[in-house]
Amino acid sequence: TLSSVYKIPISRIARFWEGLKEGKVLATRCRKCSKLRFPPSAICPFCLSSDVEWVELSGEGIVETYTRITAAPASFSGEAPYTIVVARMKEGVKVLAWFEGDEISIGMKVRLLAKEEHGSLTYRFVPLDEQGG
Repeated sequence: TLSSVYKIPISRIARFWEGLKEGKVLATRCRKCSKLRFPPSAICPFCLSSDVEWVELSGEGIVETYTRITAAPASFSGEAPYTIVVARMKEGVKVLAWFEGDEISIGMKVRLLAKEEHGSLTYRFVPLDEQGG
């Protein structure tokens, strides 16, 4: 299994997981320097202030780069092949996430969606069609 190590108590970013349950992808904005951070952080890495607020991302982004994984690590071997995308969101932050779809290209418009998958909360990119969906 793949695990993450958190340097801060998970309770300080619990709102992120609550947001995913509500279908929202949240970032944090520092009230001191106004910088937006994703993934969210309880402490601003730019000015070290702990005065941060939660901000819902619009979900709209543009693909900056991507890679197609065909030889996956053991923890994702059942998922291969899959595509990982880095997109710059409308709000300016970059987000790395899996992509659901067949066609992808640099500059493509995508939407970031909160999802529940295999009993876990996550988020993924999907193509953003002309109707905004």
